Amino acid sequence: MECGDTSLYRELNKALRSENRKALKIWFPYLKLFDTASDKLPTVKQVVWRDVPLDIGKSLSKNQTVTWCSISSCSSSVSVIESFLEKEKSSTLFLIEAINGKNVAGYTAYENEDEIILRIGTEFHVKYNTLNHPNGSHVVHLVEIDEKNDQTSNEDTSNSGYDIDPSRFNLILCRSRLDAIVLFNCLSAFYLILASIDQILVTSRNARTRQRSTQRLVYTCIIGGTLFWSLFHIHALICSTPQQISPNTYLCYYQPGFHVAFVCSYALIKEPSSLLLMVICGLWAKKNIRSTTRRVGVAVDVSVTKTDGASTENSAASKDRQMVLMLL
Repeated sequence: MECGDTSLYRELNKALRSENRKALKIWFPYLKLFDTASDKLPTVKQVVWRDVPLDIGKSLSKNQTVTWCSISSCSSSVSVIESFLEKEKSSTLFLIEAINGKNVAGYTAYENEDEIILRIGTEFHVKYNTLNHPNGSHVVHLVEIDEKNDQTSNEDTSNSGYDIDPSRFNLILCRSRLDAIVLFNCLSAFYLILASIDQILVTSRNARTRQRSTQRLVYTCIIGGTLFWSLFHIHALICSTPQQISPNTYLCYYQPGFHVAFVCSYALIKEPSSLLLMVICGLWAKKNIRSTTRRVGVAVDVSVTKTDGASTENSAASKDRQMVLMLL
């Protein structure tokens, strides 16, 4: 791949290592083509070698992270690396555990070199301290960092909260979290149904029915219903047990057997019935609103034709119309 000091490989890597990022703009079309072609090459997961004729190994230490911004040419053959080592005394030999290397042996001018390339921006982890030779050369052991595994590790860490989830070590907190999840899921539907019932009362044609929509009734239903559903779901505080769902994540769940069967049956009944009740209440309220609208229209017509008490009826019709518009 290297065919002289002014080869495409050297000029491209020079631009990639340069601090002047604007110099890379002319390379964008080629890099796009190169990256697309690299995706079609077979991926290599093996130990490869790379010799650099520079004394850079002494600056690397164990557990250090290194990023190579350029395209790195390596070889899977030790004999090829030996030929390079004979030419340079003060050099650095990299032993690399590659994960996403690309085999280009069949596409280079020197097929016998078993060339493997590492893509732009490859990150490495220095596994051990640098091995120094008396002749001034160095040997550095690198391990390629896999982006997919690193991303999965970060997701596991974020999900586990860096192992500071108190419910992992406290049974009461673990059960309380499960109870809160189940209870709030039920209360959200319960409050929506109460609001739908209140809408039916408010839109009723019967004055006595409308008068039943009071704050006292609302508070009584909310407090009473909340206490009832809290007691109904108390089984989550008593019968749930911690279970491991991933290497770093624990979650309280229902005990296998009758408890799980009961919860599943309850969920199958609750979800459709809640939706059905809200639909029925909505249609009922819509019917009341339409009936009230027609009644208001008739009252307006009568108030226009009558002469006695016209102002009183017109005022009542106006208030009814305002109420209907607010509900709509």
